[in-house]
Amino acid sequence: MSRPGGLSQGWAVFRYHLLMHARSKRIPGGLAMVALAALLALTLPPLALRMSPAGLQRPLTPETYAALSLSFASTVALLSAVLFGSDAISSEFERGTGYLILPYPVSRGTLLVGKFLASLLPTWSMVALFCGAVAFGVRVRFGAVPQGVLAGGAWALAVAGAELAVAYAISALMASSAVSVVATLLLFMLFLPLLDLAAGLAGARPLYSLSWASNIIEASVVGGAEWEALGLAARRVLARNPSPGQAAAIAAAYLAVGLSVAWARFRSREVK
Repeated sequence: MSRPGGLSQGWAVFRYHLLMHARSKRIPGGLAMVALAALLALTLPPLALRMSPAGLQRPLTPETYAALSLSFASTVALLSAVLFGSDAISSEFERGTGYLILPYPVSRGTLLVGKFLASLLPTWSMVALFCGAVAFGVRVRFGAVPQGVLAGGAWALAVAGAELAVAYAISALMASSAVSVVATLLLFMLFLPLLDLAAGLAGARPLYSLSWASNIIEASVVGGAEWEALGLAARRVLARNPSPGQAAAIAAAYLAVGLSVAWARFRSREVK
């Protein structure tokens, strides 16, 4: 009998859970979500500028169009992380599948890493497809893609990985998959944005917030001066876009803490 853990067992866990994702309806659902998000991202920016007084007198540039379109990437990253990771651990205990996998001589650390990587691959794939669709749309409309789009896409992948780690942590803490999904969505779509808003109004930078750090995605394409020229200064004042170093540190912290919490809880959790 092979010892618990090891690369071969980790690879087997990764392949097994990746195959589970492929056979489920999650990937078609994720592709449909990406298609809808790309459609909205490529059609709404001109409407947003028309609602801005300065935008009425200013042409839509490739940089502005790309930045406004990429602002949807954080939502795609979150929904992908929820789709592929929010029930990754809670479902093992809720549905009883833990009875089948936990008694075998595979360490829980190997199980967690294999499951996480199997969730990360489709999550990153959805985000990459969305960013690719944005780049293609910008190229079709303007004949060129701004250099910052590639950096924005890379930041979107970093944010998605951090959000997936948090989704795993919440899944490990919750007894129900449905509760885990709702808790993850509320954290990133309600609680953190409200804290970001409060910090912005107080003139502070919410260095604790991954949702604030995700502003680096579109800020990689268009800086604050351009937002002001477009009449979108209020967004910049409230958000106070993070620097690349701040965004990287926040994403790394969420990734590390999320996986640590998921590991600690998964290791001690018992199948009932």
